[in-house]
Order: sequence, then C-alpha cells, then structure tokens
Amino acid sequence: MARILWGIIITAAGVGITFYANTLYENFGAPEFAERYFGGRFFFKLLGIVIAFAGFLTITNLHRSLIIGILGLFFPDVR
Repeated sequence: MARILWGIIITAAGVGITFYANTLYENFGAPEFAERYFGGRFFFKLLGIVIAFAGFLTITNLHRSLIIGILGLFFPDVR
C-alpha cells in the first residue's frame, strides 16, 4: 500500500513540474547544459514526464525490474 501512495506522490510531482514548467523556468532559470542542448522550458517538461513515468513504474511495482534489468547489462551477477 505504501508503494502505491509513494507512486501517486511521485506522479503528482512529475505532473506538477510538467504543468508549471514555464513558472519554474522564470523563477529558477534553466541549467546551462539544458539551455545549450534542449531549451529551458523543454527540459522542465521532459524532466516532469520522466518523473511521472517513474511514479507509474512505482505504482505498478515495475521499478525494481527495470533497475535490475539495466544493472544486469553492466553487472551480470545482479539478479
């Protein structure tokens, strides 16, 4: 049950970052690398989408499988 609650909180944070990307950009500016490669507002929107996706993975309990799958590529003993 805690996993679902944390997933909802993480998803809400990601949706909030995506929704208020312009406000975040105006108040904090964009990181230098984001301004150079992406653009500031796009960076905040992309960050929010990635965080929301991580929240959905947490809700469905797939976050551990994803992490183990990625680490398994580099470290074969991780299973």
